[in-house]
Amino acid sequence: MNYYSEAQGGVLREALEAQVLHWPEVSARRMFGCPAYTADGRLFVFVVNEGLVLTQLRLHDRQILAEEFAVEPFKAGERVLNHWLKVAVTDLEKLPRLRRFVQRSYEEALRY
Repeated sequence: MNYYSEAQGGVLREALEAQVLHWPEVSARRMFGCPAYTADGRLFVFVVNEGLVLTQLRLHDRQILAEEFAVEPFKAGERVLNHWLKVAVTDLEKLPRLRRFVQRSYEEALRY
């Protein structure tokens, strides 16, 4: 399954990287064929064609995110990962509002 193509997600990838790559302990790699970002080796966000997948949010933050944005659990093939939320990003104007959730996912990743 192809979750990412540079033609569809490249602009979002560049915008996200401008925000997160300067944070301490952040590095970029590919996971699921997507640009993915880890904090001290632990995945906290990755880019898919339709938006971002946040992997380390606590339940409270997932609930708030779902109230503010269109979200759904990430599906890796047939497997549904309920704790990983895919957030639709239809335009880059949403990215500043999403930053706090990306940062919370990052902070949670650093806790372990």
